[in-house]
Formats: sequence, structure tokens, C-alpha cells
Amino acid sequence: MKFATFNAQGRERCGLVIAYPATGQEGRAMRLALDGIGEVSGNTDEYLLFTPHILAFVSARITLFPGDVSTLGRIASRLEVSAEQQLPANARVPMTIEGIGTVTSPVSDERLSAAPATNN
Repeated sequence: MKFATFNAQGRERCGLVIAYPATGQEGRAMRLALDGIGEVSGNTDEYLLFTPHILAFVSARITLFPGDVSTLGRIASRLEVSAEQQLPANARVPMTIEGIGTVTSPVSDERLSAAPATNN
């Protein structure tokens, strides 16, 4: 299964497809949580574009397979990690759409790998 992975900056990679209107899944609650940091929530009705149109555009350019998952927009507001906070080791982000399921993805704090080296 392909799925989106998220870090403190946003989406890095994704595969494609949850076609909620075509399957009667409109108006579903969505939730994204980050271990020990917080969560954001929204609703599939908040998408700005009609899902079948988005999928038609994408599938004309990319081959989609059964089990591919699509991110069609962000869930509500951003989930920010402040400069004082660090992600727990082995942090995971469960992304849930009510009535469809949950995909959980590991995340890492890229700020740690970007820290300048110190000379002792």
C-alpha cells in the first residue's frame, strides 16, 4: 500500500486514491495525530475540488492500482511542532478517515539531522 508520510514541514511522498463521493464516503471526519504533540481534524466535505475530477486528472497521468491512497488536501489547519518540542523516538502519525480506516506512518524530526556540526 502507498500512503503519505508527514514531517514537521508537510507532505513528503504520497501514492493515490480514496474516492469518497464515488463510494458514498462524503462528509467523513478526518483526524491526524502526532505522538505527544497534538492533533488536527477536519471533514471530507471541506475539500475545495470535487474528488472525481481530481482523480480523473491524476489517473490520466499516473497509473493507479488497488490499494493506492490519495491525499486530496490537508486536514484543517497545520499541525506544528514548536522549536522547543522534539518528536519522540519512533514517532508515528495515524491518519484516519471515519468509516474508511487508518494508515499509520513513521516520522522523524528533520531538524535534528539539519543541526550544524560542532567542533570540540
